[in-house]
Amino acid sequence: MSLLNLKPIHKNRTLRANVAEQLKEAIINGDLAPGTKLVESQLSDLLGVSREPLREAIRQLVDQGLIESIPYTGTYVAGVSVKAIQELYSFRTELEQFAFKLIWNNRDDAFREELQTQLAKLTAAIKNKDCEKTIFEELELHSLAYKFSGHEILQDTWQRLRGRLHLYFSLHQKAHNRAVH
Repeated sequence: MSLLNLKPIHKNRTLRANVAEQLKEAIINGDLAPGTKLVESQLSDLLGVSREPLREAIRQLVDQGLIESIPYTGTYVAGVSVKAIQELYSFRTELEQFAFKLIWNNRDDAFREELQTQLAKLTAAIKNKDCEKTIFEELELHSLAYKFSGHEILQDTWQRLRGRLHLYFSLHQKAHNRAVH
């Protein structure tokens, strides 16, 4: 774990949020591979934080499915299986169809403007062949349907799935050594 590429803590976020973001990025970037055991004492030393914000961040990432907590055994970076990916994609498809059903008749200029802005960001990331930015901007594009749905439980569910989608998209890119076109 000493090879983690950690970034400075953002002052405008809570310590828990900063720690969660650092761990999430390490997982998505592959610095913390699936199955890696997370040792609190090592992580708190590396991040320069006490164990309490670390534990809170870990709980958040457990909720997002990026970390698994196995009672009496430890905490591990979540594994990735074909079944998990298939379930996530099928569930996401149903959620997005529901989100679009909610917003379809209420699409307005604000929605169109945000959609065009987000599409421009995604297109720029693709043109710049920035894989990580492309994945982020694609997820932001999908987020618009949830945001404009006005459905809080749907939005919360999307936020819980988004981290796993980000991880799977990143792993897919690395596994196939694909550049974005």
